[in-house]
Amino acid sequence: MTAYTAMGLVSTGFPIPDTLFTYGLHSTIDVVADLGKAVTLDTTATNTMKLAGTSDPIHGILVLAEDRAALGKVGTVARQFKEKLPTVAGSALAVGMSVTGNSAAPGNVLPMAGGAHDGTLVIEVDPAGLWVAVESW
Repeated sequence: MTAYTAMGLVSTGFPIPDTLFTYGLHSTIDVVADLGKAVTLDTTATNTMKLAGTSDPIHGILVLAEDRAALGKVGTVARQFKEKLPTVAGSALAVGMSVTGNSAAPGNVLPMAGGAHDGTLVIEVDPAGLWVAVESW
């Protein structure tokens, strides 16, 4: 999904093909509803991602997912991106902040505590507070 700023600049929707990787997905991930949400490493399983919760570092966004029945859920994760991530209205996010996961709404993002930076940067905020454009490196 591409967003246009007031200056007519495209601020999201840039694929970075060399940073797309396949991982196993935690069983709680919905292969349709959770596309485009923030994910983090699931340390209880090998090579597996889960939806990012509060204070979880964001390791990427889920761009493709499928349930392979006997093999379980697998998905493609963009490790570097410049995309919109869902947030919850009233999250007090602003341009220049870094983001972390949100346990109250897994896969959504919150401001990183203490203003720390971790490789994510908010570059645009939805006026309604439903998403932020985030750049990851």
